[in-house]
Amino acid sequence: MGAIRFQGDVQLSAGRQIILDAPSLAWKALSAEDRGEVSLIAPMLTLGSTRSRVDNLSGSTLISSTLAPEPVTGKAHFTASGQGIDLVGGLSFDGFGQVALNSQGDVRAIGIRQATETKNYLGELKLAGDLRILANQVYPTTLSDYRISLSGADSRLSIDRTGGGRQGLGWIEAIINPVTAHRNPSLRPQDNA
Repeated sequence: MGAIRFQGDVQLSAGRQIILDAPSLAWKALSAEDRGEVSLIAPMLTLGSTRSRVDNLSGSTLISSTLAPEPVTGKAHFTASGQGIDLVGGLSFDGFGQVALNSQGDVRAIGIRQATETKNYLGELKLAGDLRILANQVYPTTLSDYRISLSGADSRLSIDRTGGGRQGLGWIEAIINPVTAHRNPSLRPQDNA
């Protein structure tokens, strides 16, 4: 699976859209002075891979799917800011300990289907660290089965509504692994709206 690799401190901005179509976003320091700050700013951002899904089939029965490689934690911070953010297919972070998705509008989670034999649309964001989502709404698109997988003993998920207040967690409440949430209380969804 391919990766987009950032080196040093990076700030990318565009007047219309930034699309990073890869299953892994990775960071590497160029010098000891690097703070590990990667920032993307555009009205619309699309992150994740439209082609990374690998299905293991037995006839027409889906046995398993791989969407993105396992995440690797690190000291870097990744921030994506825009009017809207789409998470597509598989997305993993390598070298990042904190990821912030800041949308003035929605964050949409969009599953992908590779083989015509499979009838589901899958997606997954994998991070070995903390994830903060700021958006008016966070939701999967129709027919999408999208998962957020955080690993690491101290990983935290924070979802806040643009303009204040807590986001209703709806679909996220259904996907957080109960074992992980039991081990790490900060992952337990709470709706304070």
